[in-house]
Order: sequence, then structure tokens, then C-alpha cells
Amino acid sequence: MGQPGREWDRDCFTASRRCLARSSHQSSAAGRDLPQPAALACTRSLDVLPSTPPSLALRKRHILRHLATLATNTGEKIGLAAALVAVLVGPGCMPLHEGPQLKDPPPGMGYISSILSARKPLPDRATTRQLGYVGAGDSGDMVVITEYPGPTFEEEAEQARASYEARYTSTEYGPFHSLDIDGQPAWGWLETQEVRGEVASVQLTAIVSYDDVSYSIELTLHPPRLLGAERMREIVESFYVP
Repeated sequence: MGQPGREWDRDCFTASRRCLARSSHQSSAAGRDLPQPAALACTRSLDVLPSTPPSLALRKRHILRHLATLATNTGEKIGLAAALVAVLVGPGCMPLHEGPQLKDPPPGMGYISSILSARKPLPDRATTRQLGYVGAGDSGDMVVITEYPGPTFEEEAEQARASYEARYTSTEYGPFHSLDIDGQPAWGWLETQEVRGEVASVQLTAIVSYDDVSYSIELTLHPPRLLGAERMREIVESFYVP
């Protein structure tokens, strides 16, 4: 028997392509009224260059560009968008969250089973896997969950935060503090980016350590979907490993 997550992804793509084929005759005028995918839960990977800035908006746009290459004309692009929306809300294609996850994911975000992100909160550590949640449209709102082999100690987490604060001087870094995540040692901090005096993004980064594995959780939000610091903390602290 195959892995449940991979079977779900394969079924989602199969359904998307069937819908894509059925929808390819639609006109470009009809396409202008269709929204972008509500959530990109069926995508398999998200490639990010090491030079990618802290904001996750560029990562989200990469997914959309990748999906666009799957369609060869306007009608097919319309169908692809419609297919992804239909797949997400239709019966029989719900993700099986058997790995690390959030009990309380942000509203409107869909699960994505595989992400490849070069920027990670523990930059000197090898990673086992990455997954997360993706917001609607081209918002850049995301949750990136990264798994690292072995435990993490408070000093390492604090040093990682300090290294990013020194590197990204245009980002305001909040204080390093403890978090209550799954009954395990955990720490986190806020990162705020401003453009022309206006908040452009807010990210809550958390690191949680288990006996033989660690995870980082990056919750990034942009206007107009910003949440307060306490609400963001509640979301991140809902992380657990079944």
C-alpha cells in the first residue's frame, strides 16, 4: 500500500487534470471572473532560492507560476484554477494529516504536503521534510513547518534568531521568548517588515524540540489578513505531532 499523503496528492492531480480537460473550451472572457485557487493543497513542491527574502510572498508566487506552466492556453488555465478549487471542496479528496500539523490553522489556508524552502529558522541544520499551509490567491500568507533530526536547545534557537536579525536589518525582530507547544520545550519571536511606514508582513517563528526531532513553524501574514500577536501565538501553539 502506498503512503496516504502521496495517494491523496496523486488523486488530487488526477482530478485536476480531468477538470482541466473538460474546461479547456472556456473563453478568456469567462476566465477573468474566476478567482485564483482558494488553496494550493495539491501542489507537491515549492522551490525557493537561498536569496529569497524573509517574506513568503515570493514563495507563493512561485507555486502559481509553476501551475501556469501546466496549461497551454487561456481556457486550460481557467480549467486548472477551477479544478483546484473543485478538488479542495469536493468529497473524497481531503488531506490525511498523519504528520506534524496545526490543530487551529489560519482561516482560509489549505494544507500542502511538500515544500522546499532554502530559508529555514535553523540555518545550520539538515532537514528531514517541509510542509505547511497556503493562503488564498497571491497573498503570500503561509505556514511553513520544517522538520530537523535531533533535539534543539534554547541557546541554538536564540543564536539562530540573532543571526537572522543581523542579516536582515530591514526587519524588526521581537524578543526571544518561551512558547507552550505540545508540552515540549519551545521558543519563538515576531518578525515585522514595513514598507514606507506601513506594515507589509508579520511573521511568528517558533522552534519546538522533542527527544529525537525538532520542528520550526513559520506563520506569515500580510495585510489585509493580519492578526494580532496573541492570535498568531494561539495558532502556532496549536502545533502537535500525532
